[in-house]
Amino acid sequence: MRSYLTQKVFRRLITNQPLRFRCPQNFYAYRPHNEFLSWKRTLFGISFKQPREPREAQLAPGLKLMNDLIQAENTQTRPPPIQDVVKAWKKFFKYKTQRKETVNTFEASYMLRAFRHIQNAIANGLLPESEGPTVDDKFVALQRLTKVPSEKHNKHNELAKELYNTCNKEFVGKLIVKARHALLCYIRIIAASGEPAHARDCVETYFLGSEPLVEIDGTHQLHFWRAVMTGFADEGNEVELLKIADTLDSLGLSNKVGSILLRFYAGKGDSAGVRKYYEELKTGNTPLSAKTLFAILDYSTSCNDMEWCKSVFKDVLNSTPSKAQWDIILQWAAGSMGKGVEEVERMMAVMERDPNIRADISTINGLVTLGMRRNDSYLAERFVTLGIKHGICPDATTYALQIEYRIMAGDFTGAQSAYKALQSEEVAADEDLPAVNKYIRALCNVKVPDFDLISDIITDLDERKASFEADTVSDLSSLYLARDEADLTLDLLKTQAFHYSIDERINICDNLLKYVFDPEIDIMKAWEAYNIIVVQVFSETCLEKRTEIMQHFFKRRRSDMALHVFGHMRSDVRPTYRPVISTYIECFEGLGICADRESLDIVYNMFKMDSSVEPNTAVHNALIYAYTECEHSDKAVRFWDDITNSVEGPSYRSLELVFRACQRKPFGDQKAKSIWAQIRRMEIEITREVFVAYVGALAGQGRLEDAKALVESGEKDLGLKPDWQTIGHFYNAIGGQNRKDFVEKWAKELYPDVWTELAAFGQKKMKEGHRLFQLPGVELRDHPDEEEEYDD
Repeated sequence: MRSYLTQKVFRRLITNQPLRFRCPQNFYAYRPHNEFLSWKRTLFGISFKQPREPREAQLAPGLKLMNDLIQAENTQTRPPPIQDVVKAWKKFFKYKTQRKETVNTFEASYMLRAFRHIQNAIANGLLPESEGPTVDDKFVALQRLTKVPSEKHNKHNELAKELYNTCNKEFVGKLIVKARHALLCYIRIIAASGEPAHARDCVETYFLGSEPLVEIDGTHQLHFWRAVMTGFADEGNEVELLKIADTLDSLGLSNKVGSILLRFYAGKGDSAGVRKYYEELKTGNTPLSAKTLFAILDYSTSCNDMEWCKSVFKDVLNSTPSKAQWDIILQWAAGSMGKGVEEVERMMAVMERDPNIRADISTINGLVTLGMRRNDSYLAERFVTLGIKHGICPDATTYALQIEYRIMAGDFTGAQSAYKALQSEEVAADEDLPAVNKYIRALCNVKVPDFDLISDIITDLDERKASFEADTVSDLSSLYLARDEADLTLDLLKTQAFHYSIDERINICDNLLKYVFDPEIDIMKAWEAYNIIVVQVFSETCLEKRTEIMQHFFKRRRSDMALHVFGHMRSDVRPTYRPVISTYIECFEGLGICADRESLDIVYNMFKMDSSVEPNTAVHNALIYAYTECEHSDKAVRFWDDITNSVEGPSYRSLELVFRACQRKPFGDQKAKSIWAQIRRMEIEITREVFVAYVGALAGQGRLEDAKALVESGEKDLGLKPDWQTIGHFYNAIGGQNRKDFVEKWAKELYPDVWTELAAFGQKKMKEGHRLFQLPGVELRDHPDEEEEYDD
């Protein structure tokens, strides 16, 4: 009988617990747990870090849900709940209004698709109209869209039309003030986004029709007409501008738009137009605004019309100039009149004789800007000193200007001191960002970038949650890639790329892809860059650019990477990004270059399963080439039968390639002779490329005498005189060095000039001991252990 004690002891030892006896007289304050402790020990006490998580994109509130909605529409999957879409849409425009931020083209395209989704849901009864965006919500959105970006393909126009059309009925007969403001926003948007003619038609319908929809006085109408005129002025449409001027003249408002026409002709450099409308303004006692006065100054400088400009400024001086006019007068004196800083200082004293006018920092900033326009950094610096002398301390705008003109002068130390001073200033509406972005780009593009300084500036802007300009992101990303900072590149692009328009994103992507296409870059770095740029950030990279990337990896003999690029295209759910027939052709040819037989079979099977493409002669040509290069000439020749049985039939390229395949196929001379006989029977014109390929097919199969006879009879029968290409391919195709020597002897006797021309290309000794000519466009696959060049 087994001892109970022994059994108990061994059980405790196995479970790593001491032996315990239960005594009925002794009780513990707590009951022992039945759970056994398991001892753990890390490898040498090392704690492995968690994998690094990339930073999330800095998207405006609501934009992430819009992105999810669009992804769902693209993939035809379940969209987010419609109530959440409405809330996100409202939240986005509320955020933009509070921050006074503009809506870029990329964001406008998202808001447009989301709004259409909401309207479709209302139309289909999936959402009560009362739960959708209200009139006030749409009015807020219209106000935010009035700042239209400069790109041609902006979505502000379409979104504004959708918004205004849906709320127009509710405006009729009520909320007259809000209706007028909404209409003005709408007119400004469509006029600024490339449709001033449509804006004009709307204004005429509302105010000048037989039954005007809105009746307001001419002064209020003027705001609408000015928006339309600005749109036509941006297009340079003089005819329409003059028509509107006539319309306003009939309404008694001609003197109100003369400044617009004057600025238009000043921008065109039209002296007659500028003078005409200046005289009209002068006759009507209409004071020149600072904007118009500056346009005259700019016109006179660019067109060298100094004398007339002098008379204009004298007229202004003889009147009672305002503070804004005085600022332009000082710029005229320092610029056009060539006054020095001391003389400008004296003119400032004259200006300040009026107790209501004092030089301030805007005066100094205008003079500094003048120095920058003249590319005179020293003059700009002296104007800053002049302001300090008069107790006018620099503000954020001054320091931003200092950064710019010191960069122009190559004074990066001075630019850094100006940047430090800028950090201590209150900045309104991120007015310093253009200068800081220029500073970052300048630091990125110097010969030896100061990476620590750049990182400090980036950190400062990150803390402010400021957005970078597209060119800045492009230059910064290029710098990070060059420094092998893949994580920083990904973080920067993920957090910033969504702020830009489609055109800006394309420009950033194209600039970064230059790094991928650089043959000097390590192939693994290029591959990592591709994954960041195309796969993770710029998923909208077009099919043509992706195909170019695939070709690049094929050229660098990395068929595995090229196939991954092809796989990314093929797995894309968007039809426009999936491979087309030309993509398959490029892929087959690339696999032939790399001689990757296994991958070629895989892609060919993919091609057969792809119902969106139909095989044609070009595809079969690529397959013949690829399988020939992969040393499977038997299969390559089979595609010739597919070509001959197709409606399209063979091309000259098909003939050339099938003869190349016959050159390597066992007993390929029989197939080659059969095809050649058929060609001759059909009296098809023989090109030199086809002739050379057939010579190679005979020579490759050891038919030396047949190949010689063909070359010798070529001029008589086909009009093809032997040249270096014919003899070169003949020599390279024939097997064995002894036969090559025979071809050399034969060619030197019959075609000495051709042989001399051929010998200039040089020869390379292969591993097996034979020599081959290094012909242009022909790759010698079997590289020697030690390359030796021969010159005959």
